Amino acid sequence: MTLRTPLTLANPLLLLLCCWSCSEPSAAPLLTRCAPQRAFRGSLPMSGVVEGERLSPSLSIQLDDGSSATSWPVQARLGGLLLTDVRLSDGTKVQFTVPAELGAGAHDFELELGPGRTARLPRALTIVEDGTSPAPPDAGLTADAGRQPQQPLPDGGPPVKEPPDEPVVFPEYVGCGQFSSPTPVTVLGMAGRTMWSPALSTDARELYFAVTGTVGDELWSATRSDRESVFSGAVALPDLVGGGDNGTPFPSADGLSLYFTAAPAGAVTSDMSGRDLYRATRTSLSAQFDDPEPLTELNSGGRDQLPWVSRDELTIVFSSERSGTSRLYTANRPRRDASFSPPVLLPGVNGGSDNRPFLTPDRLTLMLSSDRPGTQGAHDLWLATRPTAGGPFGMFRNLSVLNTGSAELDVTLSQDGTELFFIRRDSSSANQLLRALSNCP
Repeated sequence: MTLRTPLTLANPLLLLLCCWSCSEPSAAPLLTRCAPQRAFRGSLPMSGVVEGERLSPSLSIQLDDGSSATSWPVQARLGGLLLTDVRLSDGTKVQFTVPAELGAGAHDFELELGPGRTARLPRALTIVEDGTSPAPPDAGLTADAGRQPQQPLPDGGPPVKEPPDEPVVFPEYVGCGQFSSPTPVTVLGMAGRTMWSPALSTDARELYFAVTGTVGDELWSATRSDRESVFSGAVALPDLVGGGDNGTPFPSADGLSLYFTAAPAGAVTSDMSGRDLYRATRTSLSAQFDDPEPLTELNSGGRDQLPWVSRDELTIVFSSERSGTSRLYTANRPRRDASFSPPVLLPGVNGGSDNRPFLTPDRLTLMLSSDRPGTQGAHDLWLATRPTAGGPFGMFRNLSVLNTGSAELDVTLSQDGTELFFIRRDSSSANQLLRALSNCP
C-alpha cells in the first residue's frame, strides 16, 4: 500500500516511510515490521515516497495479550515531538499527522498505550530534504541520493558508497582480544528456533542470522535501538536463490550488499554439500535485497560458506570443504565490479577443521572456530595474529573464557571490537546465541 497526500508546499519535503519492529515485555504492543508489497504476521504493508507537508500513516499493532487497543489512552512521539492527534482505528491501526516542523533526518516513533505498555520503532520515518534526487515512488532512494562525501577506508581500496538512510560511520576499533564470560542473547520471536551464523551491521543495530527451516536454512534479521536492548522484530528475508536453503549471512559495511551461502533448487542435500557463495544487493537500506548472483570464481564442488568480507569488499575469506576438510580460503579483487582472484588457503591457518573467520579492520587479527589441538569441545573459538596484512597467521590462542565441552561456532565481532557473538551447540544439538563484551585492561 503506497500512501500519498497532495502537494501543499512550493518546496515540499519528500518523506520515505518504512516500518520497523519493536516490543517490550509485560504485555507490550508489538509493532510489526512492514516492507514493500510484503506483510508479516498479518501486518499492513506500507511503502513508498510520500509527498506533502502533512501525512496520516497507519501502523499495524497487535497486542501480545490479545486485548483491544481501543480501550487504552494513547500517547505518541515522533522524533521527540509529542503528537497531539494520535488516533486508534479498529483497534489495529495507529493514525497520526507528521508535524510540519519535523526536520530532515531519521526519526524514532514511540507509542504508549497505558502504563507498562510501550513500544519504540527506531528510525521509523526518514525525511529527506528536497533536491536530493529521490527515486520514483515505491522504489526507495538510490544509493547515491543525498550521500555525504566519501571517506577512505582503513583497509584501503575505493571508498564505500554511503546509503541515503544514514551515512556509514566506521567506528574506531578498540578491541583487545580479551572478553568477559558470555551471556545469552534474546531475539524476540526466536524462542525454540535453531539459529546460526550471527553477523552485525556496521552500526551494530541490526543482526543478520540463519534459522533452520523445513528444507535448509532461512535468512532472518532483527533490530535493536541500542546495545543494551534486546533484538526484536525478527523478519525472514526472501528466499533469494529459490532453492529453499539460504544461510551464513554477512552484510557489507555499507549495508547494500549481503554475502551468503545458498543451495540452488535441486541442489540441497542432507549435509548441505551443494552450498555455494552468493551476493545480493539493494539500492538503499530501506529496500529488500534483490538480484543475487553466484560468486562462481570462488565456488567449488564442496560446501562453500561462512564468508567474511573487508570494508572495501575487495577481500573475502570463507570456509570451504573442497579438500574434504573445512579450511579457510581467501581471494582478492581490484575493484568491486571485478571478479575475485582464484581462492588460496589463508596463510598460516592449517591446524584442523576451521570455520567462520572474522578479521579485524586492519586484517592483523583473526577469530575463528576450530577443532585444532588444544580444543576443549567439538569446536572452540580461537584467536590468531600476524604482523602484516597478507602474511601468515600465527600465535594461536584458545579463547578459553568462551569455550566449553560443547561446540562453539560462528564467531563474529562488532566493527569496534567491543561485542562478540557466537553460537554454542550442545550434545543434544540445541543452539544458543551468546554475547561476550570486550574486557580490555
